[in-house]
Amino acid sequence: LRLIVFRDHRLLYRDHLRIDPETLASASGLDGMTSLASGLLVLRQGSEETDAVVTSCRQVLGDFPGKSGVTAIRDGLISVRLLSARAEDTRNALELLWSSVGEQIMARTVETPRIWRT
Repeated sequence: LRLIVFRDHRLLYRDHLRIDPETLASASGLDGMTSLASGLLVLRQGSEETDAVVTSCRQVLGDFPGKSGVTAIRDGLISVRLLSARAEDTRNALELLWSSVGEQIMARTVETPRIWRT
């Protein structure tokens, strides 16, 4: 999985995730879990909300039954990763994140993306 994000023709983020059989079982990899989500929050330029959004994400994920990580890579750029044994748990956590943090970032009510209903 490769993810490359640019803003105004400037590289903001590059990730290259490779999952092989060893990674699936390794404690430093997926630890035998089967559901993985990786997201990137790119805030508005000049946004001073990075710390507040990271805190909100961590609060929302406080009861997540799997493993989660939220990292401010730099101002305005936040990485969120989820790992669990059940896809339903991962999806529920993503929906909670989107509804709470999405509203914080967008300053308006957000709708669940249609693609999530397929």
